[in-house]
Amino acid sequence: MLLSADEAILSRHRLPQPYRALLTVFWLTPAVLLTLTLIVAHGRGAVDARLFAAVVLMLLPAFYIWREGVDATPSSLIRRIHVPQRYRYVVLTRWEYVENTGVLRVWDKAGHIALECRAAHLTEFASLIERLETCVKACADVQSGA
Repeated sequence: MLLSADEAILSRHRLPQPYRALLTVFWLTPAVLLTLTLIVAHGRGAVDARLFAAVVLMLLPAFYIWREGVDATPSSLIRRIHVPQRYRYVVLTRWEYVENTGVLRVWDKAGHIALECRAAHLTEFASLIERLETCVKACADVQSGA
């Protein structure tokens, strides 16, 4: 589980509205149209497990787009991009924001990119940068013995 019941989420960073809602609606539309068309053409008998399975598969991209983003907690970042993953601040070594391209990259101790995103794709981006600045720097100072 990525988030324990007693842990607070300090900030959520998602795709800005109205883009997030419009992309979700865009991915919901084919499933809704398919279901309505089959119900109108064949009546309630068209609703069965095969239709339900197809509609659920068609709804997965909408669910992904709605949940995609970054959550900041007191002890870690939760990256909900591609496969959701938690990165404790002590595992993150450095971050870099290139302003002219708008790309933020955060590296872990192994030298892998833990998070890569664009500033325009996240809400409250300035607060995410502040959180990285304070928490990653604080953990680096503690580890170096300063």
